[in-house]
Amino acid sequence: MKRLCSCFILFICLIGASVPVFAESNEDFIVAGNKAFSLDYANNSSNNKEVSEAIVQADYKCYFNINGNWFDLDGKLIVDQNIIKNISYDEIKVQPKLGILIKEKIYYDDYHNKIEEINLKIDESKWLDFDTEEGEGVDIILDGNAVKVDIYENNGINITPAKAGTVKLVAKSNISEEIFGVYRINVSSSKKEKRLEVNSTNISLNKGEAFQLKISGSGVSSISQIRITTGNSEIINVDKNGLIKALKPGNASITLINVVTGDYLLIKVNVKSN
Repeated sequence: MKRLCSCFILFICLIGASVPVFAESNEDFIVAGNKAFSLDYANNSSNNKEVSEAIVQADYKCYFNINGNWFDLDGKLIVDQNIIKNISYDEIKVQPKLGILIKEKIYYDDYHNKIEEINLKIDESKWLDFDTEEGEGVDIILDGNAVKVDIYENNGINITPAKAGTVKLVAKSNISEEIFGVYRINVSSSKKEKRLEVNSTNISLNKGEAFQLKISGSGVSSISQIRITTGNSEIINVDKNGLIKALKPGNASITLINVVTGDYLLIKVNVKSN
């Protein structure tokens, strides 16, 4: 990995003055083996593992195409046409452009899509995924202030109620005229039913201490219908009744699953040394 990092640094130093490594143009890309990535994709931290593995698998035989010119991984300009002719790769992977939130009036008559109804209680959220093309993002048009919308790089959005009311929402492509969905979101002031509850979901203990989980909820008629598991049995021990014992310092998690209703909760446990 040191070699990989040093190669990138050297390349940036050699050509970075004239061509920023954080290039926004999808015409600038890196080829590793038969895989190709735009520079904005390669420079996105969430893609580091994928790009690094491709470079290692290619035995560091990689090439940069900057403004139509080919460079090797050390930043040296390639002029040998025989080398250039032998560079082959699949479709270039590009970083999706993050969509934007547009607040403006929505008239349903302007859209031919079926209006989808979403009903939310004040304390629940809604996640929506959209089927997009490579490099495509989702723009959101929002009419109303009863919800908050967060847009994510994986072309999903999270809708969180802010107050009771009704809003209109349109999800559209940020590179074409395609409409992914037209929605009417109704937020009620009532809260969702809590079918599985526990007295704490974030527990801190000293080594040797114990904590009793108190499990309740409208979907729980008997403790026997709750499956309690932990993947960190070296740090904590938890029995079928929810008694937690801290064994040694570290972080652990406990999962409660109602085998009847399918509801579940995740509990975090931190064990400190005495």
